[in-house]
Amino acid sequence: MQAASVRMPVQKTTGIPFVAISDAPVLYLQNWRISPPYATRPDPNQALADNDMNTWNWGQPPFLEIAVEDSDARANHFHLFRTNFIQDKKLSSGKARLLFSRINGKAEIWMNGKLLGSKTSLGTGDLSVDLPAGEGPAQLTVLVEAEPGKKAGLERNIIAEPKK
Repeated sequence: MQAASVRMPVQKTTGIPFVAISDAPVLYLQNWRISPPYATRPDPNQALADNDMNTWNWGQPPFLEIAVEDSDARANHFHLFRTNFIQDKKLSSGKARLLFSRINGKAEIWMNGKLLGSKTSLGTGDLSVDLPAGEGPAQLTVLVEAEPGKKAGLERNIIAEPKK
């Protein structure tokens, strides 16, 4: 058996000009963990064991959970959504923000143990919160409260970008 060879004619060309999008987001937050449902408000700063691969699921928005009653007739209407990211130079000046499009339910946004902002209505809405100044690893947790029997969660990707 002989080795096969393929010859393809290649023509040298100049680069195709393009213009970078100036208002493109700096970062889409990924690698989210989703807590099991809670009947009472959980601590958004609770530690998650490094080896916990069963209790909290992995995912990427959209996350829409329906608040259901358990066998004790308690509505499990709280969820935590958590991710870690690196706050780099573009996001560290104190002039950057996180954009949440279409949050369903009430929400609190926590970063590194501090409350950044909240959405107080149970309906669907958007939220923008300022990123605090600082560089390095960051843990973002979103606590969402649903109305029993209704969907709640994060419908769209969360974006980190400099303020305009």
